[in-house]
Amino acid sequence: MRAARALRKAKVELELPDGWTGGGTKPIGTVTPRGEKTATFTVTVPEDARTNARVRLGATLTTGGDSGETTMPLRVVPFLDCSAGTSSNEPIRATATP
Repeated sequence: MRAARALRKAKVELELPDGWTGGGTKPIGTVTPRGEKTATFTVTVPEDARTNARVRLGATLTTGGDSGETTMPLRVVPFLDCSAGTSSNEPIRATATP
C-alpha cells in the first residue's frame, strides 16, 4: 500500500471466505508520505474447495480513525506440488488479477 501522507499506527486486516485460514490483522507501523508497506499473510484453502470457484479476499487498512477497503477476486485452482526435485521450502508467489 502507498500513502500520499503519513499514516501512523497502520494495520491491515485480511478477510477470507468461510473455511479458509490465515486471515486476521497485522500491524504495519507508519507509512511515510509516498512510502510503501507490505503485509504478508499465509493463506490456506480448505481441501474441499471447489476447483474453478470464484471467491473474493477482502483487505481493510486502518489508521487512527480512518480506514479504506479493497477486494481481490480469485479463482481456486488445483494444488500443484512443486517440492519434488527442489531443495527450497520457499512459498510459491502468485499474483491475482481481476
